Amino acid sequence: MNKTIYLPDTNLLFNLAESIVLEKKYFGHWHRNSVNFWKRYGKQTQIPSLVWAEFCGLWFHKNVDLENYDFWFRNRLSVFLQMYQLLKRYKVNMCDESNILFQSVLEIASEITSQKMPAELIKKIAGRINKTIKNIRKKENRSYEQEQHLQRNMKNLKTGKILDGLDSVIVTFAYEFAKKNPETDTIVVSDDKFMVETVNYFYDTMEHFNNYVVPDNVSAYLTQNLVKKKIK
Repeated sequence: MNKTIYLPDTNLLFNLAESIVLEKKYFGHWHRNSVNFWKRYGKQTQIPSLVWAEFCGLWFHKNVDLENYDFWFRNRLSVFLQMYQLLKRYKVNMCDESNILFQSVLEIASEITSQKMPAELIKKIAGRINKTIKNIRKKENRSYEQEQHLQRNMKNLKTGKILDGLDSVIVTFAYEFAKKNPETDTIVVSDDKFMVETVNYFYDTMEHFNNYVVPDNVSAYLTQNLVKKKIK
């Protein structure tokens, strides 16, 4: 049986940090899922440096209180240090990237995102969104949150995404990491359904990009599905 290594998306770090700030009664399901993931899979998880860098950029350089910056930064730093201690307690490690050339990662990510995606992948993503819209519309007395969810999904059909921003770099890193560790099952974990669907499409079909061979040991899980999975 191959060893399994989990590579987290940035949202798992951000949700863990927010869980430290919030009282449990204010947790969203994404906060609970993130906390449970790190507790359960911490020993098998390695954080890529680019994910750590993106998290720090979001945590320390977004939604900044410019009028009370010193106080705001102290609070952010305090939470950051608490989160770091949690990750150490759960025995999470940073990735060993000594044999990975980041120039290649960036070049491959650029090549991947400049290509047209397979029609079946687009059909699958659109089908999932349409199914969600249909299910919400069946409900006669929709709550405000359900109505907002409906509007977001309707918007996604027209202005959706696939591997936007750093997503393509994170996925490409996972591919290159998996190629350097062929004896492992490398699993990308994210709350981003678009990312998970894209990674799993290429895993299931074993299609390749024009000039890039996708390794056969990289799949993906939504955080919520992974924490519900029974450990054998």
